[in-house]
Amino acid sequence: MNNVLWIALLCAGVAHANETEFVAQLLQQRTMAVDPTYARIVAPALGLHESEKFRAIDSVNGRIVQELFLMGQAWDKGDNGDFVRKIRETAHDIDPALSAEFGNIIFEGKAPSSLQTRTLFIISKANIHVQQPLQALRDAITSYKRSGKPDDFVFEYNDVLDLTKGDIHERVGSETSWLKPEAAPAMTFGNDLALKKCRQILGWRCTTALYHTTEYALNSTDKTQFLVSFTYDLTKNADHPKFSSSQSKNQIDGTTSVLTIKESANWLLVYGTDHRYKIDKQSFTSIVQKEFREDTERLKERIAADLGILLTDIQ
Repeated sequence: MNNVLWIALLCAGVAHANETEFVAQLLQQRTMAVDPTYARIVAPALGLHESEKFRAIDSVNGRIVQELFLMGQAWDKGDNGDFVRKIRETAHDIDPALSAEFGNIIFEGKAPSSLQTRTLFIISKANIHVQQPLQALRDAITSYKRSGKPDDFVFEYNDVLDLTKGDIHERVGSETSWLKPEAAPAMTFGNDLALKKCRQILGWRCTTALYHTTEYALNSTDKTQFLVSFTYDLTKNADHPKFSSSQSKNQIDGTTSVLTIKESANWLLVYGTDHRYKIDKQSFTSIVQKEFREDTERLKERIAADLGILLTDIQ
């Protein structure tokens, strides 16, 4: 972690600093060859401005951790009348589009290149009547991520450490496959999950990813939930024999993504920061941008449906 961020952590409250360090250690374990299992199966995002591999990985990790630190700082300032404005102002400092938008996508570089997406939902709890809103929100998001969307083919692996083993569970996306009762189950908390998502755009275009849900618990009631995901490295690991060679090629060479979910007395917060690396130029950018906008709106709709609230309760 860079020195500027360490200084910021030292100046912050202990609880918030510990939560930020939790995320930093999680990313380090899974992306920096600390754990040999994840060193073999994870292909993280690389920064474009560092030539050495681990420096390039660390530059992305540091950026993600710093974003989460800043959003957590804004969150910790209080649940008062200026709450939404303070969150949006902080988000603007990270990505100016987030001062008014629910999500934004940025393309950088040519070859190599990167794609960054950020998502922000601030949800009023005034009209939420479900029990355990934080868990309900996490389950809505992970079910959505596990489900097929229109034109999607989603394949779920049986063994995350050896993709060749066991049966493959297939889901075909539709206009309603991401909503209950058709949606996939929520991801099992604390477990790894490997998914391949494909579309047919001038042939098969697929990305295989590893997902994991976890939390940082300050105490029995003060918890922050996380959904992390990475590209599953198919250059080092054999794919299931069900798939063709084109389906076993990742369209993204590296991904590091963290989505955080927080709860206070009156609000729920969802902030996601997703960084993707490609050795050559990004392809089908107009399609990717359009799909990201539609995906953000669908996720918002799914959250509202599961929490029993109006779309206007999400700011």
